[in-house]
Amino acid sequence: MHESTATSPPQQPTAYVTLIRHAETRANVERVLQGIADAPLSRRGTKQVAHLEHAWRPRDGAPNTYGLPAPHIIVSSPIGRARHTAHAVARACGLAESDATTTHLSPPAAPPVAYPPHVLLDAGLCERNFGRRESTRRGARVPSFSVPHRVGHAETDRAFSARAEREGTKWLDWARARGSTSEPVHVVLVSHGQWINAFLTAHLPELRCGNWTYYIRSHNTALFTLAVCSDAPMLRLVLNNDSRHLIEQFANDVSQ
Repeated sequence: MHESTATSPPQQPTAYVTLIRHAETRANVERVLQGIADAPLSRRGTKQVAHLEHAWRPRDGAPNTYGLPAPHIIVSSPIGRARHTAHAVARACGLAESDATTTHLSPPAAPPVAYPPHVLLDAGLCERNFGRRESTRRGARVPSFSVPHRVGHAETDRAFSARAEREGTKWLDWARARGSTSEPVHVVLVSHGQWINAFLTAHLPELRCGNWTYYIRSHNTALFTLAVCSDAPMLRLVLNNDSRHLIEQFANDVSQ
């Protein structure tokens, strides 16, 4: 006689946190190391931003293409490539762009008391500072790419990982404190590939397996969405490196 093992349905989340990597830049294409340095978006990156914005626009009675609640807040790294990407999502969702002067030198942002009607910039979401290695290729400086003002000492891997974990926890806790199963809060964090890898390594270490054993790779403008629950498991992956907005059939809709 076999015993039946009933599985309980997934918990209703109290919040969602979505991570988005910035669009492709010229430095990505030319294999130039970017940390706190910035570079213009590539032609493909500009198209990625347009497709991402289209996917986040409400249509057919749904808040967006991904089946997610509309964002309550969009938080971005202040580095240009992330700001451009965050502003595209903001335009689609009816939020204003940010005109703040936040840079990589600014202190991390304090979570707001109320939902801001614009993109919030948070230096805690900046990419890793590589010091003298900024804007280099195989260790050699690439003159056509600028070096940020006041680079300072390079950020160690341990210090960077600790920052990403700390800043990620800040926004997870903020979302958890404000959400409920009847009205989940949705926080969108727009950042960088290494920051997303460090965040997921700290908060969803089970993703570090297979091809991602050493590094969790993210496509440009791809989404990782985590459902935040009040009981174990506290975090559940809903979208995994989702870049459906870049699929040719969907992307063609943008140009029509």
